[in-house]
Amino acid sequence: MNQVTLNLPQVKIDVAETEEQKEKIYRARFKIEAKEMKNTISVSTDKNEYIKYDYEDNAIIIYAESDDEIIAALSVNFIPTQVNDFFAKNFMTDKFLDYGEGLSYSSNLIVDPKWKGTAILGKLLNAFYHILRRKNIKFDFTDCTPSLVQFYEHLGYRRYKENFFENQKGFRIPLVLLVEDFIYLEKLRSPFTKIASVSPKDENIDEWFNKNFPAYIGVMSERMMPMKDFWSFLANRISDDSVPLLKDLTDEEVKKFLMSGIVLKSKKGDRIVRKGDIGNELFVILKGAVEVVGSKDGKEFPIAVLGKGEIFGEMGFLSQTERSADVVAISDLEVLVVNQSFLRKAMNSMPTTANKILFNLSIILCERLRSKTRSREDEFTSKTIDGE
Repeated sequence: MNQVTLNLPQVKIDVAETEEQKEKIYRARFKIEAKEMKNTISVSTDKNEYIKYDYEDNAIIIYAESDDEIIAALSVNFIPTQVNDFFAKNFMTDKFLDYGEGLSYSSNLIVDPKWKGTAILGKLLNAFYHILRRKNIKFDFTDCTPSLVQFYEHLGYRRYKENFFENQKGFRIPLVLLVEDFIYLEKLRSPFTKIASVSPKDENIDEWFNKNFPAYIGVMSERMMPMKDFWSFLANRISDDSVPLLKDLTDEEVKKFLMSGIVLKSKKGDRIVRKGDIGNELFVILKGAVEVVGSKDGKEFPIAVLGKGEIFGEMGFLSQTERSADVVAISDLEVLVVNQSFLRKAMNSMPTTANKILFNLSIILCERLRSKTRSREDEFTSKTIDGE
């Protein structure tokens, strides 16, 4: 196998060739990934604390190393023509095989926190795209949390089907990269554009995709839709008065906040948030309703029902802590998803806006705490009256 080697100061980007190299990456995964995920991951682990997924037996694993330490890695798994149930159910890979062979599943992208914000990720992704082209991959699939959808859409991935829930990782958004669609990558200014410009191009693949997945043409995000259309879509669904989070923000401040997110659609019954998971997304309900569900001793009980204009996920948005309850869609749902990075950037570039949002969040949190206190007082009073 030809190696992909890029030399940076004190950094090597390469492909793992030996089992020893792969196990080193699996251990790095545990250090970086497992610490960010509270729930037990159903994968291969042992006393050496490493994470390996069953589907990686024949994967190509690209990694970045500095001072003999793995600082980033990404796995490319080749999907066979006879796909298994996991890929067929969650990614509809059988439908893509009708167009042609050459399917892969990229997964387990990790970057050491100390190296985030550096050029390492870009170099790793360039090596990854080189491999896709060299292996004649037409479609690369992946899945992610809501907070990472914008990142993958910037690369050129597209949403194309309903979301799914995975016991190991929770709520996931499936995406697909049309590897040879140069025009689309160029339009998005994808970091893959330069390599794609000197590689074979498929001029029919975009038309085929739009014909087979018409509901996902121009899905709702600022990057995927003209800014004017995205703003109009959001403005038609909410008003300042209907969203307490936006109270006292100017029209321009509201616009900047809303344009920072993406819109996700979910079906009735979808578990959007799972208790114990760690996330930093804030969800603003644009359409539909959700139920916040608690659990104790293996039994679930309703906590609250939230509707249009209300929010959930605020604690994770502020502190990236464990989710304290499940949140389940009780109708078809549209939510605006904003992640913590927006708030961090706003604190520097738009401090007045950030202060207003934080103030409104504090009021919402106080009101929810007050409501919870009243509920407990009523419960205590009821038990006292009953003589318990």
